[in-house]
Amino acid sequence: TKLRAASAAFTTSSITPTVVVRRAEQHFREEIELDEISKRLFVSTAHMIRTFKKQTGVTPYQYIIKYRLLSSEQLLKFSDLSIEEIASQVGFSSSSHFISNFRKQYGITPKAYRRNNQ
Repeated sequence: TKLRAASAAFTTSSITPTVVVRRAEQHFREEIELDEISKRLFVSTAHMIRTFKKQTGVTPYQYIIKYRLLSSEQLLKFSDLSIEEIASQVGFSSSSHFISNFRKQYGITPKAYRRNNQ
């Protein structure tokens, strides 16, 4: 039973954030299913989300959004891609969802950010 408890603590406390972060960074352009990740870890989705937030300060969804937005910065600064193309390339399902999240995170629209940083 000590081994089982240690194994459970190890799984939920150290692997959960690592697995979610790795998955988010490797597949941020795709839809990321938290249910799929939690099944691989043999924990419930709710437990995985709680553990991730406790250790990182943000939910997995918030982490994924922030990672996508960070990736979009480079494209806005150094590419001629349209806002719609950038939104799609970094994994947002629509440009309006991308613009809304970008404005919430940075306080300006992607178009204004591009204009200020080119």
